[in-house]
Amino acid sequence: MDSVAQHAESDGGARARELRRFLRSRRAALSPSEVGLPAVKGRRAHGLRREDVAELAEISVGWYGQFEVGRAAHVSPRTVETIGRVLQLGTTELAYLMRLSGAEQSSGPVSVGEHIAIGAAEHVLRTFTGGPAHVMDRYYNVVAVNEIARTLLTLEPGDNIARKLFYNDDRRRLFADWDVVAARFVAGARMRYPSMADDPRYEALIAELCAESEEFAALWNAGDLGSPYGEIVRVSPQGLGVITLTWAIFPLPDTEHVMVLSPAVDPESQARMQAIVAALAGANAH
Repeated sequence: MDSVAQHAESDGGARARELRRFLRSRRAALSPSEVGLPAVKGRRAHGLRREDVAELAEISVGWYGQFEVGRAAHVSPRTVETIGRVLQLGTTELAYLMRLSGAEQSSGPVSVGEHIAIGAAEHVLRTFTGGPAHVMDRYYNVVAVNEIARTLLTLEPGDNIARKLFYNDDRRRLFADWDVVAARFVAGARMRYPSMADDPRYEALIAELCAESEEFAALWNAGDLGSPYGEIVRVSPQGLGVITLTWAIFPLPDTEHVMVLSPAVDPESQARMQAIVAALAGANAH
């Protein structure tokens, strides 16, 4: 390990370690010929070297070395975009690199109080009958649900979405495409990692999931960002047939919570959802 990397490792910064891992993996995935560099006879290194990236991005090798281990000063979004182009990053990967490097511009907080936002969200959940809906915090803990989510997804306040997805065999039976849902969830967790890397509760949750679930560990260690915000989810509750939902996620202002609304998509799914709503209304009437 070179001296710059050793110094970064001694810092123990989770974000710096992830930045180094991510960039090294993307360098390793490209050959010199893929980026227009001539082949060098007897070259031992696979993929691109730091020097190659620096040359193509027209930045100094020393600065790029500091950048790759999270110690560069004056990191601008434009420079990060240039590095992203050199490494042939997709849109999702570039957004991830922006977050890891700290170059992403963050918007200021709005003035709505947390209690007002949560209260408004709970009102929306009570009145939303197009499908399941829930509110969760930054650690995937469920804060509030509507009755459809209780019935269709067996969600309750206090449940943890991550643990429920990876520890509960019922999830595999419920989601018609569990592998896809699991991959999307881990990609979303990976996308959030740059802003959560120094949070001990989040780090502990990821460590627990890796230790307790082989599927989660494999997806997390692969580091694939994939498509974390896939919208379509198919659920197959026992006796009701397949219901196709669209998951729409809305951050709540001045809070660390998000609201997830999941309306049924196609006419057949909508009809099945209406049957659930009618059954719930009948049960409540008694």
